[in-house]
Amino acid sequence: MYIWARIVIPLSKPTLAAIAVFAFNGAWNDFLGPLLYVNDEVLYTLLIGLQSFRGSVQTQWNYLMAGTKG
Repeated sequence: MYIWARIVIPLSKPTLAAIAVFAFNGAWNDFLGPLLYVNDEVLYTLLIGLQSFRGSVQTQWNYLMAGTKG
């Protein structure tokens, strides 16, 4: 237990931090999950909200670009 606490855990901190960053990035960029599970427009994520400005015939570029400006 001493070796685990003094050697293994400190060496695995950078790996766990990288996994946390990749998991957060994957959850942030998830489009299909919230599209399937969220039914209320108030709870839509940013990606789904921006996608609502794109229509099958016309794209509202002014709103789309205003939403992506960061």
